[in-house]
Amino acid sequence: MPLEKTLRRLELSYNGLESDQKELFLDVACLLKGETKDYAIRVLESCGFNAQIGLSVLEQKSLINISNDGRLGFHDHIEEMGRNIVRRLHLNEPRRHSRLWIKEEIEDILVNESGTKATRSIKLMLTDVDPGIIMKGLRKMKELKFLYVDNGYGKWEVDEVSPYLPDALRHLRWNRYPFHSLPKTFRANKLVNLEMGKSNISQL
Repeated sequence: MPLEKTLRRLELSYNGLESDQKELFLDVACLLKGETKDYAIRVLESCGFNAQIGLSVLEQKSLINISNDGRLGFHDHIEEMGRNIVRRLHLNEPRRHSRLWIKEEIEDILVNESGTKATRSIKLMLTDVDPGIIMKGLRKMKELKFLYVDNGYGKWEVDEVSPYLPDALRHLRWNRYPFHSLPKTFRANKLVNLEMGKSNISQL
């Protein structure tokens, strides 16, 4: 069966979900594939979802599967369906996507400071972009709730004056975060989950 027709048929299961379950599925499809179920629940609940029930519904509808070691997975076509749903609203404008996971697109948006309030989630892996540029590029993403950055293995000379993070953040995971503290301007009133593995943080 041609892929386009396959994706249309698979989308019938997605269309039968409640609105919050649809959002949960899109987060898993774009951001959480391969993570453990326990970690995914922690992330999704930090973003306001009833994750235990939501993941059970997705599993019952065969939209996700849980491996023997407890990790979230998909059939490749189901993953592609979820990502297509996110992309097709603004096909040629990644900066207006609700979720960003493609490294080159994210780096282009951050470097050119072309972000918007539309972005709710970012997963940027093994980037070589300077952390100061990443921080500066987040300034227009006022509604960003989920941020996962892996700085790669570079050594950075950082400016402790310039860091910025959106106050809307609920989940912040930044591996090898180079600064010694969170930004002084960051009001973390909504922050639920904080993971800063291998970072230089010495105080919150």
